[in-house]
Amino acid sequence: SSAASDVYKRQIIFLAWDSFDNKLIVLDQEGRLSCHQVILGKDGPSIPPDPYLPKKPRILLPNDRSNPIYYQLTLDFKVLLTAGHWDNSVKAYLVETSRQIQSIVGHKDITTCLAICETGKTLVTGSKDTTVMVWNLYMRNGIIEMQNNPQHTFYGHDDEVTCVAVSSLLDICISGSKDGSCIIYNLSKREYLRSIRHPSNKPIDFVAVSIRAQFIIYSKKDLVLHL
Repeated sequence: SSAASDVYKRQIIFLAWDSFDNKLIVLDQEGRLSCHQVILGKDGPSIPPDPYLPKKPRILLPNDRSNPIYYQLTLDFKVLLTAGHWDNSVKAYLVETSRQIQSIVGHKDITTCLAICETGKTLVTGSKDTTVMVWNLYMRNGIIEMQNNPQHTFYGHDDEVTCVAVSSLLDICISGSKDGSCIIYNLSKREYLRSIRHPSNKPIDFVAVSIRAQFIIYSKKDLVLHL
């Protein structure tokens, strides 16, 4: 409803809805991370302001802050992971307080993308250093955290990795690159499976995988979805 949409009037760069707890997670271009309890009343939904927002610290945003592939929530919606930072790190922030709880460096250049699998236990990151790293996520004191070191590093691209997708159910991850290729890796065996190239060798901007192991790639250069 219009009443719900009028509550938050800043430029939003990341938005997620925790439908289980009816909470809306919002990150704006100033680095303000807020958590709104959505109220479903008889006159329609309303979204009250986050009462703790004025006291919350602002999170450190990447230079290209509006790029959606730089942000990923853990499956319990309690932790926001961010990439794209100058120090090559992946940073973790508590949604409720905006407090930074981790800053992990694994790649030798800027981390450009990240994705979490369906079980919430595996994180995959890509980087300008052309590598793909696989990380374990674990629970400590009720909070999901990254291990300090990657479980494995995959190689194969000739240019920056621009996007990643991961499926623990299929036991694979797939990465797209500016070199026009997508590479599929087996997670448990830690090995290369096969490569897919863009039909016109355009840089890959987005990649997705279905539960039936179907892959979709997209390039901003031709604006076409390729299955």
